Amino acid sequence: MVALAPTLEREAIAPNMLGNFEDMLLAVMHHPTMLIYLNNDRSFGPNSKVGKRSKKGLNENLAREMMELHTLGVNSGYTQADVIELAKGITGWSVALPLKDYNVGFYYRDNGHEPGKRILLGTEYPQQGEAQGTTMMTDLARHPSTAKHLCFKLAKHFISDTPPQSLQDKMFKRWQETNGNIKQVMIAMINADESWHPQSVKFKTPREYIISAHRALNLTPKNHQSLIWSLNLLGQSPFKANSPEGYGDIEANWNGPSALMSRIDWSAQLVKRRQRTNPKVLSQQLFADTLSDNTQTLIQHAESRQNALTLLLMSPEFLRR
Repeated sequence: MVALAPTLEREAIAPNMLGNFEDMLLAVMHHPTMLIYLNNDRSFGPNSKVGKRSKKGLNENLAREMMELHTLGVNSGYTQADVIELAKGITGWSVALPLKDYNVGFYYRDNGHEPGKRILLGTEYPQQGEAQGTTMMTDLARHPSTAKHLCFKLAKHFISDTPPQSLQDKMFKRWQETNGNIKQVMIAMINADESWHPQSVKFKTPREYIISAHRALNLTPKNHQSLIWSLNLLGQSPFKANSPEGYGDIEANWNGPSALMSRIDWSAQLVKRRQRTNPKVLSQQLFADTLSDNTQTLIQHAESRQNALTLLLMSPEFLRR
């Protein structure tokens, strides 16, 4: 899956980042990476031709994660019966076997689709074949609970671990006005007064920290392998999160003793490439007059220029964005 995961970002997510959410959802759920990762390529309706012949059964993984993570959210009121109905609606959604199917990528297997109508969140879906699952997904993408859930996740990722409800309301309003246009929702977030704080509040993930440290020191990574090594060391190995939810993006996920020690060790190695940099000048360039007295004192009284630069990179101000 580590090899396939980048193709999901490049082929399904990136092209839809500034469009409507329902287009991104459908692209992601049709992508072979998602279908294989959550076993939908091996999900067959109990009453389908394949199900009856081979006794292969229904797999609920993709349906459950779609509702819990990608659309409605875990506390939105859907039930296990809804998960099963959605799972049946997307049976037959699979991945082509090139030598057998003479195709590549997404492949719909009608003989694996559960026949009959489905009922999801009280709505009946009589459509046949692949269209049944597509219609169910589209309705989930347009559901108000999806808008609320995703506006919260966006605000939590970009603004604060506990984003103000007033900010979420502004984003939700824009979502409804634009039928889930991600670009317009992001613009509403950026323009909201609640998005701007006098102090930095979001604790940087390892990826954000590594990028910002290189930029602060005006350094170019030696090579791609050095970046991967850095991410591995700091606990955010590319495409290796332990669950479908991915890596966390709140302070509690990254501000532990072991994680901070790893950042100290990594920072101390990085600043060796910029030992002639003046810590006082750099701190002024990065933060002007916003550094706390404590941080300034620590930098001024550091035993060496290297230690001062490391302290700057490990300061509360630099650890947050």
